[in-house]
Amino acid sequence: MIHESSSPTQKISSTKEYFDSLKWLSSTVELKIEDRPEVQGYVVRDKGQNMALELPYLYLRDSCLCDSCRHPVTKQRLLDTFSIPSDIRPRSWQLLPDGLALRWNDDHTSHYSREWFQARHKSLDASKIWPQRFRRWYDPGTNLNPPSVAYNSVMTTEDGLRDYLNLIAEYGFCFVDSCPVNPEATQRLLERIAFIRLTHYGGFFDFTSDLSLKDTAYTDIALDPHNDNTYFSDPAGLQMLHLLSHVDGRGGLSTLVDGFKVADVLRHQSELDFETLINTTVCGHASGNSDIGSIMPVSRTEAVINLVELGQHSSQEKSTYYNRIRWNNSDRVAWSANKTSDEIQRWYAAAKVFNSLVNDPRFLWQFQLQPGRPLIFDNWRMLHGRTSFTGGRRMAGGYINMDDAVAKWKQLNLDHAQILQSL
Repeated sequence: MIHESSSPTQKISSTKEYFDSLKWLSSTVELKIEDRPEVQGYVVRDKGQNMALELPYLYLRDSCLCDSCRHPVTKQRLLDTFSIPSDIRPRSWQLLPDGLALRWNDDHTSHYSREWFQARHKSLDASKIWPQRFRRWYDPGTNLNPPSVAYNSVMTTEDGLRDYLNLIAEYGFCFVDSCPVNPEATQRLLERIAFIRLTHYGGFFDFTSDLSLKDTAYTDIALDPHNDNTYFSDPAGLQMLHLLSHVDGRGGLSTLVDGFKVADVLRHQSELDFETLINTTVCGHASGNSDIGSIMPVSRTEAVINLVELGQHSSQEKSTYYNRIRWNNSDRVAWSANKTSDEIQRWYAAAKVFNSLVNDPRFLWQFQLQPGRPLIFDNWRMLHGRTSFTGGRRMAGGYINMDDAVAKWKQLNLDHAQILQSL
């Protein structure tokens, strides 16, 4: 089952309330531990959540978080996993108010907190990735106030930075109001989250439509809605665009499309088209700069719609969420001989339907970027583009890796001890 929580009737009304509820859950959970010889381990049940986890003795011993098994500072594993005896098992165990203590037959003692057990459950998978169960779709037709934060708040307070990242995680994008109109302030705004990703375009962007780098982004022609970096195995996670100036011309409306929303509409509209776009692999290329060559993903194993399954154990119900959209028809590479004629024609039919949804006015939002109001968006989720323009435009911005953005998001939203319990 694919879950997207865009319903306005959901009980949790903010990201903060969502995380507060998780902290409350982990502090009040009632654990029931059963020793089960057939699994060579324990079955842990959470009566409130009907959770049943099978945790083999080997897994539990290998997961010990004490300072002799994990480095006390770096939290890297010091224990030699492969030196654990094959007949490892507890000599004794004790259920404590704050968790479970095990005395092993190798004379080691381990302690597992309630939070550690809860982090094995799918309800705390959000401690590892963006809040997948808490996404909203911004509808410009009914909401004239897109998500935004103030530049000074982001730059000077942790609350402002937290709000900034939470809005990006929830809606897929966020504007920043009252940003100084210069590249230096724009760069600092990006670096407030994490370091800027280097690519063959450099690091921080400061460019005009002069085709100095050989990509249609560096021209004045229209760009259809797309995701950047489909030619990388690991596309950039966040992208910022700041219009510094537009002189002696007009046009250049920006476009945003929520790719997850479009994917979900496609799933309900045509299961065959949806299955085609999650199972048929495609890849992009960047080949305009002769001094670099042609960049393409090494693996070439990703499809247009990529899903992630949460729920770590076979006994748990799995929840599937949208993870990443890879859509850039301009950069798409023609297939090699590993696809049949039926597969190729089936993909073209499904892609045509997806493309029509991407350009459907219900989902495509057009607006004008303004100097002093940078836009940042989730490049794994949001498709962006622009209409053609005349005159001279100067743009600034850059990319941030998704893993680095999520690490900052976790740091601001979760207690450090809670994060460590998910290791």
